Amino acid sequence: MAEKIKTNFAALNPVIRDYYVAPTEAVLRKDADVIQWGNDNRYPDYLLSLYQDVGTLHSIIQGCVDYTLGNKIDVAEYTNSEGDTYEEVIRKITQDWFVFGGFAIQVIKNKLNETRELVHLPFQLVRSDEKNKVFYFSKDWSKSAGRIKYLVYPRYEKNMEGSTGVIYVKNNFGSVYPSPLYGSKTTIQACEILKEISNFHYNQIQNGFMGGYSISFNDGEPDDKVKEEIENDVINKFTGTGNAGRVLINWARDKEHAIEVGKLETDDFADKYTALNKKIQSDLFSAFRATPNLFGLPSENLGFNGQEYQDMFRLFNRTVIRPIQQKIVDTFKVVGIDVSIEPFTLE
Repeated sequence: MAEKIKTNFAALNPVIRDYYVAPTEAVLRKDADVIQWGNDNRYPDYLLSLYQDVGTLHSIIQGCVDYTLGNKIDVAEYTNSEGDTYEEVIRKITQDWFVFGGFAIQVIKNKLNETRELVHLPFQLVRSDEKNKVFYFSKDWSKSAGRIKYLVYPRYEKNMEGSTGVIYVKNNFGSVYPSPLYGSKTTIQACEILKEISNFHYNQIQNGFMGGYSISFNDGEPDDKVKEEIENDVINKFTGTGNAGRVLINWARDKEHAIEVGKLETDDFADKYTALNKKIQSDLFSAFRATPNLFGLPSENLGFNGQEYQDMFRLFNRTVIRPIQQKIVDTFKVVGIDVSIEPFTLE
């Protein structure tokens, strides 16, 4: 019977990070009336960071805002205490709608019970009770429960008591808080992948080493504790898009004891990332029921001409733009203000 040969292999433990942030809803500890939004009560801050950091998402949302505002907004001349005109308030709530899936406006009445002022409330700073009847405004929801200072507003009603209330509009009715068009798990992950692709290329330019390699240590087999320390060091320094392109330095007594680095994959990461980037961007545009052509970007199969654009825009306008335009008109009508939006045209 042949003698069995003992072979030692060590595989670095994979580093898998789930970037998806769940929009959980739960009672805020020590304050049973406030429903927190996300595990740390900062889910809208996370959505805002995606809007600011993911170029494709930012462009789509800005394009949607421009389409919604159309060629012209007809509304009475007015400036509130924040220095915003009605049109500027409309622009702000439109952006909130596409970033967060909802918007909030504080209505301030005069002594005659007439609308004196409309103030846009940044949606990421607003929380609600379970039934969307009472709203809480704070400039910092990151503090621990019990230390958060907030203002309390009732839901606006035409004949409500008091001088102020909040109009709170969201795009769903099954939960306390809304969800944006890109709010599904797969689309949020797509945004995170786009961030990582950008991070990869940036660090690849800055540095010069990437994964897809095996590392052999030729100085004997250390004990398990030392193995684990070495594995952790390699993981921390050379894996992940943030470490793309880093240089590996080895000190050895002589050539016989030097480590060996072997390539396990072909050097086509850039091509793979480019293909993945196209796939992910396509998923993101689909979440908005849009195509790149609607935002002036030619797709691979189509160029850009007026007729193709008009055909695509009709469906996009009917399913995405017109509903939010109608919500804006209806919202202002509730407080006795007429708004008319002239639809967007290329001319």
